[in-house]
Amino acid sequence: MKVTIKLLCLLLVFSICLSFTGCLSLTDEVKKAHLYNEKFFSYISRGDFEEAEKYLHPHFLEEIGTLADHLAKFESEKVDFSKGVYIKFLNGWGKSSTVLLSTGYTYKGNKFTYDVLIGNERISCEISIGENKDGYGIYDIRLT
Repeated sequence: MKVTIKLLCLLLVFSICLSFTGCLSLTDEVKKAHLYNEKFFSYISRGDFEEAEKYLHPHFLEEIGTLADHLAKFESEKVDFSKGVYIKFLNGWGKSSTVLLSTGYTYKGNKFTYDVLIGNERISCEISIGENKDGYGIYDIRLT
């Protein structure tokens, strides 16, 4: 009986360790993508749209033209990117496999939902970052 209990405890510990190992590799992937997003926002804050565009997936850049033009759609009296863009809070993230209907391209990666501060205004932001055979980068940005 004691041997069975010890064996079950050992099996439980082993299972938990295996679970954490899988989570750690996923966490590294998410950390990498999150840091990628932070760098992207830092270039926008500095007004260096040319450098920020390097963080966009080539297909997304084809679709929007220039990053400055795309972000101009979101600017208003409350939203002024020149006042800085800072990630305040990561609300959530998840794996995604997306087909953009506008282009027909498929991407595999992560979707992040943030609260960002643009100047003093707190805005909800959704960023999809992923890769396909043509490259890696941000392929969708939504501000609400």
